[in-house]
Amino acid sequence: MTDLQKMHIQKTIDSLVNEFRQKLENELTQDESTKFLCVDTDGEIVILDSKRIPAGTLIGSDCWDAFRVVTLFGNGEKPWTSSTGFKMSHEMFAQAMRDRPTLPKILYWPL
Repeated sequence: MTDLQKMHIQKTIDSLVNEFRQKLENELTQDESTKFLCVDTDGEIVILDSKRIPAGTLIGSDCWDAFRVVTLFGNGEKPWTSSTGFKMSHEMFAQAMRDRPTLPKILYWPL
């Protein structure tokens, strides 16, 4: 297979993934503001709820990541911390993941 054919196949796959992501995101309602699309550890595209992701999980990509920390009280705590130290609520984190140009990936999922 030539490089040109590989590039064409990759563009087709990227286009299909983006179309699929847009369709799924259109299905998410305002009541589901903590949900976002993500690539799991098996390479499958899944819908995650940031409130149900266990502490210790690392989600990101090649140049960024965010870590789910333990929260004790739940009153306005921000359970997501980026590698730059920026803290986010579940809603802010999910919105940031939905706004990414490429799907985020689960880099580490604790037992």
